[in-house]
Amino acid sequence: MWLLVVLVSLLAVFVIALSIPLDVALRIEVYGKPEYRLRLAWLFGLLHREFSALKKSRPAGKGAAKPGLEAGKGRKHAGQALKVLRIKGLPGRVLCLLPDLAGRLKIRDLSADFKFGLGDPADTGLLFAFLSPVSLFINSYSSKKVQLHPSFSGHAVMEGQACGEMRIVPLRFVPPLAGFCLSPPVLKAAGVMVSGKWKRRN
Repeated sequence: MWLLVVLVSLLAVFVIALSIPLDVALRIEVYGKPEYRLRLAWLFGLLHREFSALKKSRPAGKGAAKPGLEAGKGRKHAGQALKVLRIKGLPGRVLCLLPDLAGRLKIRDLSADFKFGLGDPADTGLLFAFLSPVSLFINSYSSKKVQLHPSFSGHAVMEGQACGEMRIVPLRFVPPLAGFCLSPPVLKAAGVMVSGKWKRRN
């Protein structure tokens, strides 16, 4: 009996905690090595935490990344991303999820401007075809602007910046995210990503 009371009490506390709004402020810059600043505020600002990853200056000639190595890593990540994008039903699941999530959060500010390319123009076109409806939806949903610029130069590139502020009630996101994560296309995508990481480690 006491065990049941404890479990019910813990569940009630968990639900109440997820019902309290969470304010999120994020800024990302990708010019070479990515850097970001993330601020989380809970209980209407009474509790807050900041995270950041900023570039560290390096002396010339020391610790510089090898172009060939970085290009190789970029091609591996791009290949894995394309495998995920080609999973049947996944783009549709993502496009169905976006309107549901958008209606459950309050966006105070949002802007993004990115230039990207995967090296192969055909792969870049595939990625742009996947991301373009997402950016169009965000731009039509509000006055916030998200700009994506594909690069067909034949070289892998990813650079740009994004910033945003929003308020989230975590409990409202549980049903749609649970349905999305447990759908067959998403489970298959997770399997592809896990197998890719396993192969890289071995």
